[in-house]
Amino acid sequence: PTAIKIAAARSLIRLIRFGDLPVENRHKVAAAVVAELAKDDTHYWYQMRLTEVLATLDVTLDLVNRKPYVVNALQDVLRDPQRDIRVRAKAAKALGRVPLDPQIDISALMRDVMQFALELATAAQQNPEKPEWKQAFWDLYMAYMPLDTNDKDATKKNPAGFLNNRQTANLAQQTYK
Repeated sequence: PTAIKIAAARSLIRLIRFGDLPVENRHKVAAAVVAELAKDDTHYWYQMRLTEVLATLDVTLDLVNRKPYVVNALQDVLRDPQRDIRVRAKAAKALGRVPLDPQIDISALMRDVMQFALELATAAQQNPEKPEWKQAFWDLYMAYMPLDTNDKDATKKNPAGFLNNRQTANLAQQTYK
């Protein structure tokens, strides 16, 4: 059942964040979560928890193809207009926390985040009374900034957010404004 999956995802987040999950297990978790996130017929709340799992994993490339599959999966969610806006916002936040491989086109990533921001603002203008806007805008903001000094990226070494990532800081400065 979906409720059990959501609880399991939350448990995974705690295990990854506070435990010492071996590298091979992190890759297995990432592969399973990416596969689950690719299913667009699951409940939006479950999809939001899956993006949070990916945000905590210190996994960059898949072991077989050597592609940045975690970032690619999150970008696919971010770009998908059929997904719930809250899921897309959580994907943006997760992108501000995952390790970014040099293969990733940072300008395309920032363009995707900006496109989502525009779509979010347009949707909020059309129906300003919807309660989900506040959380979605907050998650978009959190893609750029850490919540506090304890909010770290997936490596647990650097402050979270695009503005604190050496690879994205310059372009993120432009899109953040």
